[in-house]
Amino acid sequence: MNRFSLKKSGLGLLCAALLFALCACQSKTLAAASTSYSPMTSETAAPATETDTPTPPPTSTATITPVPLTATPTQPPRSPTPRVRAPGSWSILSNPNEVQALLVTQDQLWSATLGGVVQWNLKTGQGRLFTTYDGLAEIQANDLTYCAVPSNQVVVAHENGQISAYGLNSQKWQRLDVPSKQGQTLGNLHALYCDNETGRLFAAGSQGLGTLDLRTGTWSVLPANDQFHADAVRAVRATGETIWLAAGDQGAYLFQGGHLTAFNNLNGFPTGSINDVALAPDGSAWFAALNGLIHFNPKDHTWANYTGQGANGLPFSSIDRVEVGKDNLVWIANSQEGICPFDPVKQACATIYPGTKQHSYTYLTVDTNGNGYVGTNGGGISILMPDGVRPLVFESPLLSNHIVDISGDAQHNIWVSTSKGIEVMEESNPKPSWKAIAPSRKGPLSANIDKLKAIGQSVWFFYADMQPVSAWDGVNWAQYSETQGIRGKIRDAVGFGGGIWFVTDQGLFWWDGAIARIVGTDTGLPGSDLNVVYPDENNTWVGTNQGLWNCQKMKCQSVVPDIAIRSITSDHQGGLLLGTDHGLFRYQDGQAYVWAINLGKQTLLDAHITALAVDADQQVWVGTLENGLFLFDGSRWQQFNTQNSFPADHIQTIYIDREKVVWISAITHGAGGALVTYKP
Repeated sequence: MNRFSLKKSGLGLLCAALLFALCACQSKTLAAASTSYSPMTSETAAPATETDTPTPPPTSTATITPVPLTATPTQPPRSPTPRVRAPGSWSILSNPNEVQALLVTQDQLWSATLGGVVQWNLKTGQGRLFTTYDGLAEIQANDLTYCAVPSNQVVVAHENGQISAYGLNSQKWQRLDVPSKQGQTLGNLHALYCDNETGRLFAAGSQGLGTLDLRTGTWSVLPANDQFHADAVRAVRATGETIWLAAGDQGAYLFQGGHLTAFNNLNGFPTGSINDVALAPDGSAWFAALNGLIHFNPKDHTWANYTGQGANGLPFSSIDRVEVGKDNLVWIANSQEGICPFDPVKQACATIYPGTKQHSYTYLTVDTNGNGYVGTNGGGISILMPDGVRPLVFESPLLSNHIVDISGDAQHNIWVSTSKGIEVMEESNPKPSWKAIAPSRKGPLSANIDKLKAIGQSVWFFYADMQPVSAWDGVNWAQYSETQGIRGKIRDAVGFGGGIWFVTDQGLFWWDGAIARIVGTDTGLPGSDLNVVYPDENNTWVGTNQGLWNCQKMKCQSVVPDIAIRSITSDHQGGLLLGTDHGLFRYQDGQAYVWAINLGKQTLLDAHITALAVDADQQVWVGTLENGLFLFDGSRWQQFNTQNSFPADHIQTIYIDREKVVWISAITHGAGGALVTYKP
């Protein structure tokens, strides 16, 4: 153990005058810098029962407003949407075994995950999953804490910067107001801590540290700046006027008496990332560090550095999590190697719980009885007791909450690509069961698949980390590479006319099953900027970063210039719908228009479109990067986002199967998300 001392130290499009006036009159005034709300007592969002099929409420809207191509997309501020019931039934499927944080309250264990919040009954081992349909502000929960003031509540931080609170007495969820004025916003929330002695809630976000007085409902914000790197904060702990922040590669921060002090390698603090912080009953602080365990004694302001791998009894060279438990044991965790209840006096571990090869440890907490609780990145929770380890795993078919793509096949199966691999479900099975498909030489070559496509009788798999592609025809797997003439990483593919069109980062290819020919490079088609291909009876349409191109007889020409097109589909009137970085466009007979998403009180012109689909009833489904999901039923637009119970505001993909079921991937800007289905 080493001791040392330390002193504190533009597209060129112009908006039509009428729409510009409409946008201007709908703009909202931002909240004031000092934000107040009614203290956490008026919990209004009642959770759905476990047998309910919740329905996300849409926004009732006005009719379609075509806008000429000479319009300038402008976006009024997003406003909350009223709760209205939509026809059909909705469901959310997520995996709450990807754990972000844990909290023990009496005989309950709360788990914040990438797929919602789970309330575990420690006596029965039963868990209840809460999602946005139950009142969460977003599906991804990054941290949670217990606040006794003004009423018993479990408070949850979300990736989208919102805060949810669950009343343990009322058993209802509500949303807490957060600072929203420029210069006072908190950004994506990583860490929470409630100091119940002083009645304050601390919320660390990418843009600042917020302190909420739970008695008055008033926020104060310490904004990020050159001296305070708020986006690096991983954990917050407080006692009285002393607030410690673990800030990763920025070291540690101490906020005390209105002053912020940084501890890092510039002022003698041990080098390496500070991953976590825990406070002992005597007020001392323990830090989990890349190079071991660090202790701060507030009485004499001295530091002790416990280095890893045996020098001071530590079994791990790097410490990822730390927690102070019963009998002053300091529990430490290495995400891969295991967990140790460390006795700093004896400088030895009481025991060692080894790590697992399949899942890494993500969070550690302990209860007053000396039991440890550890979360994993997909394997649920393990309860560490003197007589053994007890697992808590929530039953879920999904490998991951980050759904990358969705497709069907000729055998009525639904294929889902996730960040951890692919799985398949029989669409026609009344009690569908999911099956994970492991990578192999005679199967998918990698679990890292970023696009699925149903082409003819096969499903094609395109990889994010390699150029070859795979295909499954219901019986056999086939592998294709550059030997077939398909060069570059494939971004899109569509079967048509007995062959397949491929868009890669090296151009547009037509493949007849034996020979691939590159198309359009001699007529100006930008070979490296292609995104999507969409053939019809007479044309092959190509969406590029430079606009829409039309290809006929291997010759291509630009028809809509100077706009990045990410998705293309056709409507029942013979027009093309174009999803762009700056709104939804419609193209027909040589004319292109901005299709304004008119929500009555709000009009979206330049939303970043990520996905398009038209169902059998000719309804248009539109996915966006940050505005959620939109549905046009022929007369009005409806919006589904986190303001009205949708899991996340980023729509990754939309797929409509033979039974008219709409499959939607809703993901967060972190790694969270859910698979949403709508049955008309």
